[in-house]
Amino acid sequence: MAAPFAVGLLAWVGSLAPVGPGKLSPPMPLKNGRQQRQIELRRGVTMEGTQQPTPEQVLKMMAEKHGEAPRPMVLMSRVIPEWVPRQAAEQKFVMDLPHIPAKYKQLMMIAATVAVGHGECTKTQIMLAQKAGLTKEEIGEAILTARYALASTVFNTSLQGLELLAGGEEPRNGK
Repeated sequence: MAAPFAVGLLAWVGSLAPVGPGKLSPPMPLKNGRQQRQIELRRGVTMEGTQQPTPEQVLKMMAEKHGEAPRPMVLMSRVIPEWVPRQAAEQKFVMDLPHIPAKYKQLMMIAATVAVGHGECTKTQIMLAQKAGLTKEEIGEAILTARYALASTVFNTSLQGLELLAGGEEPRNGK
């Protein structure tokens, strides 16, 4: 059963969802500028005046979901704390988009973290995928797909060098 906070976070993040197909709710004008907005965010007040989770609450929920709060998120909460709830909202927004099934999105997340070479994020994404019911074979294929895509880019990356080795650029389209 979800913790009451997690339910509250999901309800809050859900309130940020699009209003209609492809449309986001219009932003409310700020009365007191950027500094006032930062103060409100730190206090947990959204532009609509509703209560949003604090960065500490989001980190707690992430720790419950991941086993610990991701270290980069913890550190960023000390630098720009108002970003932490935004990151949670962005994740929900992306995962709730309707055209790609959640399973595929999780496989894409694994492939992307493998491709950029971030082991900690890859481990987290694999753990989340397993919790969501993805098999080790599906996860393995995502990793091999990322490896293949990266290996294929080697040819394009080395194009200028290959042209030099081959004695100049080859004629294109038979010309």
